[in-house]
Amino acid sequence: MRPLLLLVGGHDPGGAGIDADGAAAASFGDALEWRSEITAWTRQDAGGLRELGARPAEAWARPVAEWLLEARAARRVVVLKFGLLPTRAAIDAAARLVADHAATAVVDPVLAPSAGGRFLQPEDVSHLRCELLSLPVVATPNVPELAELGGLACEELARDRQARAAAARRLVAAGCRAVVAKGGHGVEDPALDLVVERHAETALEHPRIPRAKVRGSGCRHATVLAGHIALGKDVPSAARAASAHLLPLLRRV
Repeated sequence: MRPLLLLVGGHDPGGAGIDADGAAAASFGDALEWRSEITAWTRQDAGGLRELGARPAEAWARPVAEWLLEARAARRVVVLKFGLLPTRAAIDAAARLVADHAATAVVDPVLAPSAGGRFLQPEDVSHLRCELLSLPVVATPNVPELAELGGLACEELARDRQARAAAARRLVAAGCRAVVAKGGHGVEDPALDLVVERHAETALEHPRIPRAKVRGSGCRHATVLAGHIALGKDVPSAARAASAHLLPLLRRV
């Protein structure tokens, strides 16, 4: 029976969010099945976030819980991938799904749109860290997200790989199964992703492509990583495959 990938995230009319998740999941072809639920409808443009319409958490959490129960009954491999969780209630619902179902999960901590504005306020970021990232999930923050989750200066993490590794270690010490600290916002060339697990750290280099911006690249990366975990790869191998998936897209920009 094919593994099942459950995608939970916000809708972005510009092609990021759940649409990018779906495109990434579709790249696996028949190797796995995927389903999705939307946590929020957003309106964004070049000026940033214009509108955030969060769905009630129970509206999307209920079907996801049912899919998890069905998968367990069928002894089927299932992995959750969370993107935008726009409210404390959404964060709590995601944490319950992981904890109640002992679910394998990848969390892309979407805190703010790249063009400006905020999805989560600072107090909600703290709630995300304490309630969801304290569970044995795989987190995939970029440098600004890792800095905010740790209350650190983004500029320091961008230039100092050891500071990034230390920030990731703190999240792992607090409960994360692993942190994939993406290096796209760093200054190294080649770019450097750091995979920090409880008893291991792996550095993954990949070409830095100047000025390359693909909307939804973080969404795609986390979804491909989650898909490869569902197919049985360890976290470093899944992270390597996720970076390889993005490279042709970035080169076309």
